[in-house]
Amino acid sequence: MNPLRRPRRAALAGLLLALLAAGGYLGGRHLLFQHHLHAAQAALDDQDCDAARPHLDACLRLDADSTAVHFVAARGLRRAGFYDQAADHLDRCQRLDGTTPEVLLEWALLHAQQGELPDTESYLTAKIQDGAPESGLILEALAAGCIEVYRLGPALHYLEELLAREPDNALGLIWRGWLYETQGQDAEAILSYRAALRARPRQPEARLRLARLALKRDELAEADEHLQELRRRGYKRGQVLAALGRCRRQQGDLPGARALLDELLATEPDNTDGLKERGQVALEEGDTELAEHDLHRAVELVPQDRVALYHLMRALTRLGKVREANEYAARLAQVEAQMKRLEALYVRMSTTLADPQLRCEAGLICLHNGQEREALRWLSGALQLDPNYAPAHAGLADYYDRVGEPARAAEHRRRATLKPR
Repeated sequence: MNPLRRPRRAALAGLLLALLAAGGYLGGRHLLFQHHLHAAQAALDDQDCDAARPHLDACLRLDADSTAVHFVAARGLRRAGFYDQAADHLDRCQRLDGTTPEVLLEWALLHAQQGELPDTESYLTAKIQDGAPESGLILEALAAGCIEVYRLGPALHYLEELLAREPDNALGLIWRGWLYETQGQDAEAILSYRAALRARPRQPEARLRLARLALKRDELAEADEHLQELRRRGYKRGQVLAALGRCRRQQGDLPGARALLDELLATEPDNTDGLKERGQVALEEGDTELAEHDLHRAVELVPQDRVALYHLMRALTRLGKVREANEYAARLAQVEAQMKRLEALYVRMSTTLADPQLRCEAGLICLHNGQEREALRWLSGALQLDPNYAPAHAGLADYYDRVGEPARAAEHRRRATLKPR
């Protein structure tokens, strides 16, 4: 054998081994990428964004410019209500691959789901009529957008169409449950949430809503089971710990309730639900000074909260602060009267769908009570019924003044003074 061939063969063998190693490395990275992408998609389908994020981060470490990852993240975060983060991922998709039909549709869904329906609804309903494969996603977004601006009749229509097509659509079942709750139909809401949980057993929002209704109905064992599962998974920690504290209080376990609420308020000192609950626990334990402190802070944060106002009035009465207690009693009576008026407006709106005056009045009540987000939804809904309705523009001018957006406030103030054509 020619001795010169041996080094050549050795070099070829080394090259082959290097190629095999590189192929194995790349193949391994591809498999790892696919694993994390599928895991992220599954978690986002359950609206469990906390579970999805580590997988999305792992994908982006492996391929920072993957349009597939950014698109999955955009759609999943949008469906879960994280609109700013969804927009960031969608913008990255657009910069990487341009305005593809998929990206264009997802932008429309993002705007529609936030209640921006005048610019998107006709485009999206035309997609449904054309038999688009994304029709289920479109109906979800349209229903959510109608709920966002309190167009509850159209929201129910879209949900009925969605659930006729996809009976196990968990988001549709959850939103239908919410509609039942707004109408005081708790038994029907429970059935809808349970159906969502059967369809997707890891769906956390359906479980949280079932827990809250169980607390309301004093079904404490069921509430505890749901809340412990959510706590184990780390879902909406503040809300879950506050609800567990309430559960312990209703069970008569005041030390257990206090421990949970102390844990919550140590890291979230302005958690309103936690403050209200610890205030009530403190009242039952006889720690009236702590009750006054916590409930007073809760009222500062949410001035129209009836539970906080009522128990603060009790605490002040026990401390002999009669004048202050009477002041809060008067505030509570005013809030109760406004809430009754809102309930009457809800009833009228369920039968009078196209009257912007009703939505505008509801928005102004919420604005007066410091419920800025609710006010924005009602007033925006009024303008979707009549884009030139001056009182709604005036209300939105006040809203944008409050939230520090003077340019938008000025535009609505200008439109409020325009004469009807």
